[in-house]
Amino acid sequence: MTKALITTLPKSGTHLINIVMQGLGFERHVCELDEVYAGLLDPSPEVSLGHVESLVAVLDAMPDRHFVLHHVPYHSALSHKLAKRNIRAITLIRNPLDFVVSFAHHLRAYPEADTVHDTSMHELQHWICSGERDAFGIPKPAIAKRYFRMMTRWVSDKRALTLRFEDLVGPRGGGLFSDQLAIGLQLSAFLDLEIDTANLTRVFADSFRPGIALFRKGQIGSWQEEMAPNTAEQIRLLYPWAFQGWGYEFDGSLTHHANERADILSELDAAAATLVGENAHLRAKVNRLSGHAEQEDAAPEAEALTGDAAPLSSVITSEALAS
Repeated sequence: MTKALITTLPKSGTHLINIVMQGLGFERHVCELDEVYAGLLDPSPEVSLGHVESLVAVLDAMPDRHFVLHHVPYHSALSHKLAKRNIRAITLIRNPLDFVVSFAHHLRAYPEADTVHDTSMHELQHWICSGERDAFGIPKPAIAKRYFRMMTRWVSDKRALTLRFEDLVGPRGGGLFSDQLAIGLQLSAFLDLEIDTANLTRVFADSFRPGIALFRKGQIGSWQEEMAPNTAEQIRLLYPWAFQGWGYEFDGSLTHHANERADILSELDAAAATLVGENAHLRAKVNRLSGHAEQEDAAPEAEALTGDAAPLSSVITSEALAS
């Protein structure tokens, strides 16, 4: 029996992980958790523990191969109860700079009751980071601080699997397919799934859907075009522990890649063979390249895929996912 609780940083691939999990054969368990969310944050231990029990009861009643997906605050008692039941805890995070940009767009489109009004996008980003005062003039804790603290506690829990948006999104979102495949293999193992590389490749080839509702852009590094330098510096100064603890450099790049595993090139070859075998255009291109092109002709494109030299098959995989 395999169940999962997935908690995500808002605007960090919630809909993407939902699609991936369904592609892996799981169903999302739809339930109302807003009251539980507030209760887990309550300073009273009695109240928060009561809401831990409420959430665990939902998970206990949930059918096998289902998952709950929400922005769930961390609680040590919740973590313990999940482990005792062998319910898998999965955490999804994102570069803090891109989070602020995306969350500002969200608040502009769907303002909350206390969201500041009549501000520029840059001012809204600054408000998310610093808090200052809400629309009623009341001092408000920073939204970024609240979410970054919540996610840091999940990331620090060794029983939870931490995924990063940048590893999960793949080449059409500005990432590497080798990272996407590596994180897919890690996720599958964590869920005790027996899925071959071919089927895992198909799951990710169908996962990036920027046209669906609530999927605004899905790109890595949008902060570089949409954030003022002083706001970016403010985030670095206020929340260095989020960058360092989550595996990000201060420019938002990854400190390490998911593809740093010994078998990744052989897995990429298997993935490429699947996609090439199912795409007549790619089969023709492989035949043409095999007969008329030198291996080094593909090297620059391969380097963009994996970070260093890679087999021709991994280049074809990148093209298949980008088409």
